[in-house]
Amino acid sequence: GEALRSVWAALGEAAVVPGSEDDGGVGPGAHCGGAGSATFGDGGWGLEDSASQAEWQDKGGLRSLSEMRRDSTLLIKKYLDEMKRLEAELGLFRRKTKQLEEELREAREDLQRDEDIFEEKLAEMRALREQNEELRRDLQEASARVTA
Repeated sequence: GEALRSVWAALGEAAVVPGSEDDGGVGPGAHCGGAGSATFGDGGWGLEDSASQAEWQDKGGLRSLSEMRRDSTLLIKKYLDEMKRLEAELGLFRRKTKQLEEELREAREDLQRDEDIFEEKLAEMRALREQNEELRRDLQEASARVTA
């Protein structure tokens, strides 16, 4: 409050907020401090007289505090609506994520069962191969005895 006022007073006419060239010295970029400048009571918008206020209104500025409140209320309502939409979307994403995690868990369980079955069948094949080789050796030995 008071510290800011003393800074503006010390800066005087040299204090120009960037963008003041675009608004003709009224509005948010008005010169601050010095003779004939905006007071702090009007928010520093450079609306020290009714002519400046009319000029600011013509440039699309807010006409009254109630209009500012209405505009901010609409903006706040839009933000709240967007937050509600995002919360609903978040809920959908959470449900979908939970569903996908469940499907992934089931797929991993299926894969583990398949790997267990594959390992079991592989062991059975090895045992059958060994048994087959043993039977071939026995057959060769028997054939050799018969021919001898």
